[in-house]
Amino acid sequence: MDANRRHPSKEEVRAWMARRQVSSRAGLPLPLPSPDEIRRELGWHQLPVARQEAAIPALPLLLAELAALTAVTWYWLLLQLARDCPRPLP
Repeated sequence: MDANRRHPSKEEVRAWMARRQVSSRAGLPLPLPSPDEIRRELGWHQLPVARQEAAIPALPLLLAELAALTAVTWYWLLLQLARDCPRPLP
């Protein structure tokens, strides 16, 4: 979540709802507005989803790369140990 963005407080939303209700001409209850309408009226918009989705595949790929590197390193170490150890005579 971006720290520079200001989200409307509950009080701001309630005050906007009250102003909206008073502005209705017949005094009848209005249907609840959609979340998009509330965001548009209060000047608040959600972050784009594309940025959040881009970070999700990075962790599994990083873990797979780390696992492969670890396996190769251990295999190389085992080969070095096998080469350096003297073999028993039959």
